Amino acid sequence: MHKKADLTAILVEQVSNSTWCIGRVPVAIAAHLDAKITKGANSPEQKARFIAQAHGLLRSILGNELPTATYVVVDEVDGDAWGYDGVTQNQRHRTIGSRILAGLRQLWRAQFVPSGWERPLP
Repeated sequence: MHKKADLTAILVEQVSNSTWCIGRVPVAIAAHLDAKITKGANSPEQKARFIAQAHGLLRSILGNELPTATYVVVDEVDGDAWGYDGVTQNQRHRTIGSRILAGLRQLWRAQFVPSGWERPLP
């Protein structure tokens, strides 16, 4: 889903086979994958492709005994409800947007504003 690998965290939790049941029937092999992303960051097509590829990977590792009831969940979280390094995703995007805008203003001034012109730019 075009995420930066150095900012992607992965947690694998192994549970006892005796705790997995599907339809009240214990199963020997099972998996559940839950991926959290910022809401609106990926298109429906990207999420569908991720779900299909992740399920294919689980099946290739765990084998054909993997139950049909194997779920891959893409959980979209509002950007103001999560973040990293103490900063929400929305704050991070606003900061990046401000930096881009400041850079564009500098470029505009360098290219189109005569030297010595003091009129403020929008």
